[in-house]
Amino acid sequence: MPGRTSLAKPFARNAMNQAMGSITFAIVPFTIHDLRRTGATQLSEKGFPSDVVEKALNHTIGGVRGVYNRAEYADQRRKMLQFWADYVEGIASEKKVLVGNFDHGAAVIPTGLEI
Repeated sequence: MPGRTSLAKPFARNAMNQAMGSITFAIVPFTIHDLRRTGATQLSEKGFPSDVVEKALNHTIGGVRGVYNRAEYADQRRKMLQFWADYVEGIASEKKVLVGNFDHGAAVIPTGLEI
């Protein structure tokens, strides 16, 4: 993501953690990387191929597979990321309030979101 002063220069490394600090104060320790992990896990659980998920995360596939597989998976990533956008929007627009002890993690998965 671009920074405030230049489209060519990325925002500060810790900017997202600082921005989310007031939201995530009760989830210690929390990093922005936790959101990437959650996204990767949920997309895998919904049946998206791991190579497509890894490519969307800009991960490098190692070993011989990484040498020979140069696929970009553009169409599959587009479909997957649209699914993710719809999924997050569905969670954000729910009219539910969760109350509880979340020390050990919790997951709210809306129903009706199929690939």
